Amino acid sequence: MDIVDRMNKNMGPLMTILTPVALLSIVPVLFISYNQRPLTFYLYLMGLVLFILALVVTVIIEVPIVKQIGTWTVSTLPHNWHTSDALVGEKLCLN
Repeated sequence: MDIVDRMNKNMGPLMTILTPVALLSIVPVLFISYNQRPLTFYLYLMGLVLFILALVVTVIIEVPIVKQIGTWTVSTLPHNWHTSDALVGEKLCLN
């Protein structure tokens, strides 16, 4: 599937750089706001935790799905490829 290959080639290197930079950019705000602005500190800390949670979900669930889709060809498409729960349910063992 050409579109999956193209998206992987475009997004892979970009996200490999942007994700750590985004995570590291939160750290100085946490240090600066720790004693001076407690509300800012806790809001940014919550944002950091949610960012890490989103990263974990991406790595554990979404990346394997994209890798599986990347192996498909027109002749090997599953019969229910168009339903969103077909892959997610399989990945989460809900079937």
